[in-house]
Amino acid sequence: MTTQTNPSNTPVLSSCRAFLKEALSLGVFLLVALAMRSSIAATYYVPSGSMEPSVYTGDRLMAYQHSYGLRIPFTDRLLSSQSAPSYGDIVVFVDPRDPQTLLLKRVIAVGGDRLAIRDGVILRNGAPLPQSAALQKDGWLQRIESNGKHRYVVQFDPSQPFLRDMPTRTIPQGHFFAMGDNRDHSADSRVFGSVPLQNLRARAVRVLWSRDPATYWDIRWSRSGRSLR
Repeated sequence: MTTQTNPSNTPVLSSCRAFLKEALSLGVFLLVALAMRSSIAATYYVPSGSMEPSVYTGDRLMAYQHSYGLRIPFTDRLLSSQSAPSYGDIVVFVDPRDPQTLLLKRVIAVGGDRLAIRDGVILRNGAPLPQSAALQKDGWLQRIESNGKHRYVVQFDPSQPFLRDMPTRTIPQGHFFAMGDNRDHSADSRVFGSVPLQNLRARAVRVLWSRDPATYWDIRWSRSGRSLR
């Protein structure tokens, strides 16, 4: 007895094969996209004002995760050697006190540097970081600070001075020292000490968009797309 294939099944099988092929292609694309996000770039939401006026609460930042070493996708294991950040970089790193928390601060010193703070002025290896004369704005004292290739505004709260003096310390090799630009409202390396390089996760480079946290739905269009200095 001869068995014959039912011709009516052929279109169904072809459709199933086409669907599976498309689903597989989409799955591979999504996997590659997730791998790139995991190891190349990512976005981060800013929940606090410790980096104001450079970074606002409610900003969504683009950050390069490969800036200080390429990692195996979906892990914290490095594929390349760990490199140190540059002076003035705005970095995302794991809080040394809580491995579940990420922080955003600015790099002030790296391993081997001698660092001190005198009345809010940073002295690195005996030389002060240049600051402009203070200007008053909305109750804050603001100065332009120069740090490596970066120039940015730092601000001080006249009513709540916080850790404006620090005796000289040497940053251990393989570590960095980070501070917030909102100097009197930032718990940073002045509080928890220098940070191991292995805690680095990314370098923040741009504000993608920003929402006012008071209303959430109000987008601050003037901040969208802004480069970070």
